[in-house]
Amino acid sequence: MLNCAEEKSRLRVEYARRRQQVALREQELAAAKVAERLSNFPPLAAMDQIGMYWAVRGELATGESFFLLRSRGCKLYFPRVRDSEPAGLEFAEVDDPKKMVPGPYGILEPPSSDSAVHLERIPALLIPGIAFDEQGHRIGWGKGYYDKLLQGFPGTKVGLAYDFQVLNSIPCSETDQSMDFIVTERRMIECRSQQA
Repeated sequence: MLNCAEEKSRLRVEYARRRQQVALREQELAAAKVAERLSNFPPLAAMDQIGMYWAVRGELATGESFFLLRSRGCKLYFPRVRDSEPAGLEFAEVDDPKKMVPGPYGILEPPSSDSAVHLERIPALLIPGIAFDEQGHRIGWGKGYYDKLLQGFPGTKVGLAYDFQVLNSIPCSETDQSMDFIVTERRMIECRSQQA
C-alpha cells in the first residue's frame, strides 16, 4: 500500500505521461472547447482581471483562452518565479504572449521589468495541474508553488485540465489547496458542491 506522497508521485508520472500522449489535433480541440467554456463561464463573467498560466509539458493549452478573455476586455496576469516572495511566485500583467520570456523552469513568464501586482487585486486564477478530483483536490509538480500561493487567497480558483485528468479521488494533505471549479473540454465541475 502506497502512502500519500508515494501515490502522488505515481500519479504525477502516469498523468504527465498521458498528457504527453495527447495527439496534436485533440490538444487543439480540447483547448478550443475549454476557451469557449471559459468565455461563457458564469463565475468569471463579471470579472475584468484574471490570473492564468502559459501551458508547458503537455498542459492544456491556454493561448486561445488568453485571446478570448482579452477580447472581452479582461486584464490577464501571469506568474513568474520569485524566490524572494513568500509563495515563490508573483503575478504581472501580460497583454501580448510574445513579450513573455522563459523563467527558471523553462515556463514563459512576464519579464522582470514588468511591475508585479498584489494577488488581492486578482479575483480569479486559472490553475494548471497534473491530476484533479471532483472534490477539487489537485496534484501539481510537487514544488508547492501554487499551494503556498493559494493559502488565504479569497478569490475564485479554477483548475484547467483534460477530462481524463479528473479522477474520482486523489490523495491530499493538509497543505494542499482545493479548487472551486474545474473546467475541462467536456464539463464544468463545481467542486464546492462535491466537498463534504
